[in-house]
Amino acid sequence: IIDDVITAGTAINEAAEIISQTTAQVNGVVIAFDRQEQGQDQDCSAVQQVEQVLNIKVISVATASELVNYAESNNVYSEHLASIKKYLETYQTKTL
Repeated sequence: IIDDVITAGTAINEAAEIISQTTAQVNGVVIAFDRQEQGQDQDCSAVQQVEQVLNIKVISVATASELVNYAESNNVYSEHLASIKKYLETYQTKTL
């Protein structure tokens, strides 16, 4: 499965359900951006939850933390950095 972003994993779970109704199987997930949000049970991230539920690997091209590190290291996106950090403080899983 290829997806643009993972928030709660809902779209990935729905895609896996559709695929399971065929002769194909899901071998993994590639996402462009991992927001690093809490999963539904809040004990793990949405990525970890998808990996556990579907028993597959989820690979992300970039994460929210990497975006913050890049912005800080390269002095870019400074006008958005405070908002991104506040978002992470509010929604990021505490297990990362």
